[in-house]
Amino acid sequence: MSQDNPLRKFMDPFSCPSVYLTGKDLMEGVECAVGNVYLAGGGSSLDTVQRCVTALEDCFLFNAGKGSVFNREGKLEMEATIVDGSGMNSGSVACVQTVKNPIKAARQVMKNSRHALLVGDGAEQFLDSLEEKEKPVDLEYFHTDLRYKELEMKRKACR
Repeated sequence: MSQDNPLRKFMDPFSCPSVYLTGKDLMEGVECAVGNVYLAGGGSSLDTVQRCVTALEDCFLFNAGKGSVFNREGKLEMEATIVDGSGMNSGSVACVQTVKNPIKAARQVMKNSRHALLVGDGAEQFLDSLEEKEKPVDLEYFHTDLRYKELEMKRKACR
């Protein structure tokens, strides 16, 4: 956020936007606040990235996780990738539908699989086979009126 932004008065001690902001500034604020707090506590950069992306995935305003965009058929399929540059390692998931936080799933692929990318049912089966696993969520969890209205507008524009 620029120094001359009139909303600067709402900045927290880390110079991050507060909840008074909306849209892009709010998303940057969430990332910044979560990341700064975790790093200040001695967290690793990889854990910090995962926590920041998880915060965005949990927010319906962002177009990932809870706020995912519908595909042409009206389905929600999500993907995520995480990269550990120091270890030259990565993990990815794609076309997952019941994974609340795809970034956590990508981290599990990186940590517990010999593969770099798992897709669709195979990704979800792999995640279900793990001892430490996240509970799958119902498809309705991801449905937001905002994204559905966007889909309807795009469908009307294509007619």
